[in-house]
Amino acid sequence: MTKTATPTQKPTRALNEISKDYIELNFLLDSIEDEISPEQQTQLNEFLQGLETDRNKKVDAYCAVIRELEARGAVRKAEADRISKLSGYVANRAKRLKWLLLNFLQTQGMEKIETDFNVIRRSAITSKRCG
Repeated sequence: MTKTATPTQKPTRALNEISKDYIELNFLLDSIEDEISPEQQTQLNEFLQGLETDRNKKVDAYCAVIRELEARGAVRKAEADRISKLSGYVANRAKRLKWLLLNFLQTQGMEKIETDFNVIRRSAITSKRCG
């Protein structure tokens, strides 16, 4: 999977393509029976250097993406934890207000209070709008 390159840019190869090049190179080297000529050795060294450079750049890019994703994940987890705590605070406030309202009914000796929008009983607090 080679990306199209601009005239001044080498094509970018996927990490697995670079690995395949190493494997093919090993097969090629295994098939050589005679000595490698100095010219072939120079070409081979240049090829290997290019593979190593491509590999190292690609691995560095992978690692940068991994670090970025891990950082995003950590930020999102922290935000989710913050919102979860906030949700808990809000739910606890609602419980506290219900308890205070019921406590008010008890201290006043009342079983229920009816307003324009709510019917409040000792046993439960319900809203006429919720029905």
